[in-house]
Amino acid sequence: MLLVGKYGVVGLLLGSILPTGYSLDPTTHHGVKYDNSNPHTGDFSHELPFHHIHQTHHDLEADDGYSHIRIIFTNDIHAHEEEFSTLGSDCKDADMEEHTCYGGAGRRQTIINRLRAGYKRSLLFDAGDVFQGHAIYNYYRGNASAVVMNAQRYDAMTIGNHEFDDGLKHLANFFEQLEFPVICTNLNFDKVPRLAKLVKKHMYLEEYNIAVVGVTTTTTQFISMGEELDQVEFLDAAEAVQAEIDLIREKYPNILSIFLLSHNGYLQDQDLASKVSGLSFIFGGHSHTYLSVDHPHDPDSRGPYPTAVLDKDNKPVYIVQAKKFGEYVGFVDLTLNQEGRIEWLSGQPVHMSDKIPQDPDMQTLVNTLLEPLHSLRTNPIGKAIPDMRQELCKTGECLLGNMVTQAILDHANEKKRVDKPEADKVDIVLINSDVMRAGIRRGIVYPIDIVNVFPTGNELVEITMTGQEIRQAIEASVTEVSPVDGKKVTGFLQVAGLKVEYEFKKALYSVLVRDPRVPLEKLPNGQVDHKSLKGWKQLDDDTPYTVLATNFLSEGGDHIFPKSYTYHSYGRLSSVLLEHVFREPVLNPKLDHRLYSPS
Repeated sequence: MLLVGKYGVVGLLLGSILPTGYSLDPTTHHGVKYDNSNPHTGDFSHELPFHHIHQTHHDLEADDGYSHIRIIFTNDIHAHEEEFSTLGSDCKDADMEEHTCYGGAGRRQTIINRLRAGYKRSLLFDAGDVFQGHAIYNYYRGNASAVVMNAQRYDAMTIGNHEFDDGLKHLANFFEQLEFPVICTNLNFDKVPRLAKLVKKHMYLEEYNIAVVGVTTTTTQFISMGEELDQVEFLDAAEAVQAEIDLIREKYPNILSIFLLSHNGYLQDQDLASKVSGLSFIFGGHSHTYLSVDHPHDPDSRGPYPTAVLDKDNKPVYIVQAKKFGEYVGFVDLTLNQEGRIEWLSGQPVHMSDKIPQDPDMQTLVNTLLEPLHSLRTNPIGKAIPDMRQELCKTGECLLGNMVTQAILDHANEKKRVDKPEADKVDIVLINSDVMRAGIRRGIVYPIDIVNVFPTGNELVEITMTGQEIRQAIEASVTEVSPVDGKKVTGFLQVAGLKVEYEFKKALYSVLVRDPRVPLEKLPNGQVDHKSLKGWKQLDDDTPYTVLATNFLSEGGDHIFPKSYTYHSYGRLSSVLLEHVFREPVLNPKLDHRLYSPS
């Protein structure tokens, strides 16, 4: 493949940095001066010289005995090299008119250039999950991400769970293309020699006198679709990190600081920080968490940027993360004293809105990568009436889930009608909400919109479950704890053919299944009264039910189902949904009270 443009061949041109609006009233936080009064939301759309960002008592370029470092970072890009809408789908004309297109490698490149230009001593890190989530990955299988990341001159990355989805050989092929190290401390690759050679336990940067360690979530064993994961040993993250910190400090006794690249989740990072000593900063990922300098006044934030946690020695460890898909690029500026203590820090997640110009050379590369996907992006196949958001599917009923499960039912029952007319219809669907990776924007629907909903290659399968097993799966889903073994569960089920009453993270109250002998209650206008329970009956624990699910769930993925099941496959979910749109091109799902909570 010929990649045109400067970034297919050589490095970067550095521009000037563009932030505005920093309020320069540092406050003391755990003894550290931190500029946390920044009122703006990351508007880097006007070229300003570097000294307009931070004017403090520190001259950041001075030879004053202090170490000044800027860390730029990304996490959970998920192959979103092209700009995307608020739903994670490709931008449409309406998104452009409403100025709701975000991210993309072109904008990331602009901000990376400008952040580097404003700071001589800078590093660029990624916290994993560069794979999966867009048709670009389906076509290039990570090769495009390797080209983009090399062009952007990353200094290191750690491994996300989705990096394992296409197997260990594929992962090694990807790592061999990278021109920077991969760091992971809590995975043992002794049984996989290629990966053992490619993945480092830590990285020491002599110029900065700092080290970097990395962790990958141990839940990868349950949530990745990759094969041969039994060849990888997943170690407790905190224990592995502490052991590596001790080794590093023994080898480099005068080291200033140790950073962690973590694909482990925001809450898990806080827990890890409290269990170790000798760590100063965590650049996180996996949970797609947006942190804000304006927390708690920013309604979208899930915590402060940075979040401080006291370690075993009662010293602060700072945690940052930058949401997902590259909607934000984060950075922090650190001043370390001669003992390695952080004396001053600042930074923010920079929003990649359409106010950020796209770097023309990087965008040329992206446009070249998109050329094989042209027909998927330009041939209309349907129309969506409402927006269908994927995020809403993680805790309750959602339009996207209802549309998808209906498409699954229609596909399977049509197949049965043609192939086995005597077979009973299937009435129950259980799919994990995270198998849907993007929403669908109202308006014209293109094939790429469907591929981006189901980019991971999951298959639709038919299995047999008892009523008790269905109940156990749903209880695991809504409480996030398996009733079978008490282990943590990492996914929420979207359903069809059931009515589920529950309180999220607390309790499952009831599971009802259709009683075909009793008609559903109707409203005066003739439509079904979805709040009525007439025509529904309690799921019978001993009765076997035919269920449509994903191969991922049926093989034990997300630890939701109580066991693994043999199955019959109906093909890829993306193909099933495409066929549905061809048959019924107007997508207008409704909420029908199938998943409801009394609170």
